[in-house]
Amino acid sequence: MPFINLKLVKGQTTPDQRQNISKGLTELIVRVMGRERDFTVITIDELEKING
Repeated sequence: MPFINLKLVKGQTTPDQRQNISKGLTELIVRVMGRERDFTVITIDELEKING
């Protein structure tokens, strides 16, 4: 089962953009690896940006 964990800085994308990213990554895995869509997991974590 392919598992992709994408980390983004909070506030850079809209919910619709994150959904499109997830769909696009899933399609990439299906096409390139030949894996089933239902067994591909995409998670998107939004992280706080810390300026130091």
